[in-house]
Amino acid sequence: MYRGDGATQIKLGLVDIALGRSDFAPATDDVFGTMPAFEDWNNVSPVSKSGYYIRILLQDVNGNNYSQNPVGTNNILATNNNFFGIMAAPAEYGSSGIRSAIVNQEGIIYQVDCGGDANKWGTTAIFTLRWPDVVPSRAQAPSGYYWGVSGD
Repeated sequence: MYRGDGATQIKLGLVDIALGRSDFAPATDDVFGTMPAFEDWNNVSPVSKSGYYIRILLQDVNGNNYSQNPVGTNNILATNNNFFGIMAAPAEYGSSGIRSAIVNQEGIIYQVDCGGDANKWGTTAIFTLRWPDVVPSRAQAPSGYYWGVSGD
């Protein structure tokens, strides 16, 4: 992203490019309008970070969309001031890893084996990018395994 006074532009590194490139479903460069200017993502292909891709979860446990606040000149529903959910999944199931992980605003990381690449982005047995349960350890992933607290 750039910030400038009209004559000078200074590149701001808000997100490390290696992490940004691991976004499995990035927004297109025209989503937020023309300002602020972002890197030209049309020429950047996604690359996993430490063998994992990341995605933003679409809904919270109640089925409410995480993206509720309009952003940019196009008023895209792209942020939420209070809640978020993020998922990381192996880039190559069985090779770079088998466990997927989720975290939300509460800060507890849950993990589970979600199964092969066909189920890469499923957090529940009904295959959705949604926070699985108020207590994720009660929810089955597509593989039939239950989410558990990372490190347990």
